[in-house]
Amino acid sequence: MSRTRRDIPERDRILQSRLRRAGALMLLVGLAAAVVVHRTAAPDSDSEYVKVLNNTKRNEYEMEVIGGKANLFAAELRDWFSSLWHGRRLAGTLTFLSVGGSLACFFVAHRLNFSPPPEARSEDKGV
Repeated sequence: MSRTRRDIPERDRILQSRLRRAGALMLLVGLAAAVVVHRTAAPDSDSEYVKVLNNTKRNEYEMEVIGGKANLFAAELRDWFSSLWHGRRLAGTLTFLSVGGSLACFFVAHRLNFSPPPEARSEDKGV
């Protein structure tokens, strides 16, 4: 049986309120920062040329000979991850992180409403 809102201890109610405020603040600040970054970021045209020059067939072949397919995969993964922190893709990263973080705060605050079933408590089992 789950507890109703009136049955929540005062410290859980305070924590729930703080988590909801933190989630809302995280969402607002993160989305505002993403909008600012998106509007002020320069187009990514230069980085596309550098990426094309660095990823020639000859370069990929040499990387595969030196380190194998795992080296090639690691280089592609590193390039993708580093591209998330520059230009307009940074705005998308900020949006994703702020929405994800705020949803996590809201979820934890919501879960404070519930308590374990009475048969699952160790005090009741006589342990």
